[in-house]
Amino acid sequence: MKKRKKMPLAFQKYNLKRLLKKYGIDEDLIDLDALIDPNLTYQENKEIVMEHIKKLKNNIDDDILNEDKYKKEYIDHLINIARDIHESRDEKAKERDEKLKAKNVIDLENSKNPDKDFGKWIKNPGRFDILGIDFIPDFSKPLKKVLRG
Repeated sequence: MKKRKKMPLAFQKYNLKRLLKKYGIDEDLIDLDALIDPNLTYQENKEIVMEHIKKLKNNIDDDILNEDKYKKEYIDHLINIARDIHESRDEKAKERDEKLKAKNVIDLENSKNPDKDFGKWIKNPGRFDILGIDFIPDFSKPLKKVLRG
């Protein structure tokens, strides 16, 4: 069996940087100089780097999942506050607000900026409605305008 010549270290590093780029990993996040073993072949070094990429990707995915979870909890919190504010109003004001269909309906669950949209509603509840709070849609008719941030 013919022994293959090892790829030069600089070329290994170049190819491994391209690998990081392919997976969307900033090369500053993985220290290739520390990982690349000059005694190993490119394939062996690539396997080592791939293990680090997998770990890094898993951590990033976990962070994204946690961020989504906290965002959902925060939006649920805003919706509960809006519901409490709406319910604390006297019956006439609630009925008037529910009958007065605002032209702009805020969908907090799909909003890109729930804080800003919630603030719009607080400042001017006659001009804005929150989907599910003071605007219960009639699903037989299309919504006029739903704001999503």
